[in-house]
Amino acid sequence: MSLMMACTSIAPMLAPLIGGQILWFLGWRAIFWVLAVIGVVALVAAWLRLPETLRPEYRQPLVLSSVLKRFGQLLRHRAFMGYAFTSTFQFSALLSFLSGSPFVFIERYGVAPRAYGLIFGGMVVFMTLGSLLNAKFRAGVRRRAHPALCSDRAGHRRPGGADHGPDRGALTARSACGPSCSALRRRSPPSA
Repeated sequence: MSLMMACTSIAPMLAPLIGGQILWFLGWRAIFWVLAVIGVVALVAAWLRLPETLRPEYRQPLVLSSVLKRFGQLLRHRAFMGYAFTSTFQFSALLSFLSGSPFVFIERYGVAPRAYGLIFGGMVVFMTLGSLLNAKFRAGVRRRAHPALCSDRAGHRRPGGADHGPDRGALTARSACGPSCSALRRRSPPSA
């Protein structure tokens, strides 16, 4: 997930840099023309160069009732909904930052739009580095911490093996981890 976040952070880093330059040299209307050209190029490239990856024996006709049935199955799948809500909240926070930061920097602090792109690019570089570091160190931490937090007895044993009742710190960590623990215990969600 951290690697995916690092890859998806490239677009928010480049967008203000490129958008600020287009705004400076060509005006705000040109931004929409550039986006339209990029969209057409992406559509043509996908149409011509992106083959179907689903094997023919698994392909089904596009029928609205079957699509709605599969979406219903996904909405009832707890692991899928856990991951979907987590991603939704994560990207909501990211988009709130993306939409609010230009007003803060440009209007509140008086930063020029061209300079804002550089400042924002620097912030995204550090966010990308943080995601890459998280991906690097995630495996060891998850291997040690996650099974203890997800066990039903988390927090009930203290060093030395004595059973002294629940440890509030471990139970707090387990309650914070609870939704992801229950999602990880279940099998993979069905695909749409």
